[in-house]
Amino acid sequence: MNKFLNARAEEIVGGGLMAIVTAGHPNEDNLVLQNSRVRSINVTFDVLRDSLREMAKLRVINEEKVESFNLPVYDATSKELEEIIHRNGHFSIESLEIRKHQAIKADVKLLASHLS
Repeated sequence: MNKFLNARAEEIVGGGLMAIVTAGHPNEDNLVLQNSRVRSINVTFDVLRDSLREMAKLRVINEEKVESFNLPVYDATSKELEEIIHRNGHFSIESLEIRKHQAIKADVKLLASHLS
């Protein structure tokens, strides 16, 4: 995140604003909330995984590349994000909104139906 912020600091004109929209989880230590968040984010990765595997079956992409694909993700709390931005020193936080979302069950076949 620090490298991202440093790169944006070079691009943005003095006095400019940047909006960051990111997934996160509540600051609470409530295990039920955290597990719910993990499950909802996993739906996104399940769709990606299944789509890549289907593309490999169709020989659109190499199966070896699919198996070696790595997408690191860190799901920060809003407090952690504030600390990262403050520590970086290039930006200040003018506004921070936390939006709750409703987890939905994804229909992977429907979402990937355009691939076949």
